[in-house]
Amino acid sequence: MANDFVDKITIAFLIFLVILLAVLLFQLHSLYEVESYMNNTHCDYSFTIAPSNYLNESQIIVYENYVIINVSNLSMGRFAGTGSMLPTLNENSNSLRYVPTSESDIHVGDIVTYEEQGEGDCELVNNITLCPAQILVVHRVVQIGNDFNGTYYILKGDNNNVVDNKVRFKDIKSKTIALLY
Repeated sequence: MANDFVDKITIAFLIFLVILLAVLLFQLHSLYEVESYMNNTHCDYSFTIAPSNYLNESQIIVYENYVIINVSNLSMGRFAGTGSMLPTLNENSNSLRYVPTSESDIHVGDIVTYEEQGEGDCELVNNITLCPAQILVVHRVVQIGNDFNGTYYILKGDNNNVVDNKVRFKDIKSKTIALLY
């Protein structure tokens, strides 16, 4: 009878150890992914990757006094003088941009505008929730990856030393297709 009890305790302990080992391995794998990503935030992306080609030559008609770009849903963009995209973009540079409709519209090298939540926590003031303003960031896609939450983009200002946090497609507001100097 005592041997049966010891055997049951031993089996229960072994099952506990196997479960504990599985949990530790999962956490180690997750930690490795985070550490790998964090190490990537200081990668040397000192080279500039050219954007993907969005316009065909047939969509651009040049006349003596004006140019027609035959693409629907374009808008003009202007940039703030943060310096993060120098020498490509400067304060008040002009661009043409469109709203991408799928993840396949975004490629490494593209310059995109994404929305980022401002720093700080939301506060309840007079029964109104006030959150830090969302800001628009214009940076270049330097890497595309997938994780448990789906596709993500790693972006970096051409003049920055570190990359941005992971950006999801839902946060990308536009893609720059032409710069006008």
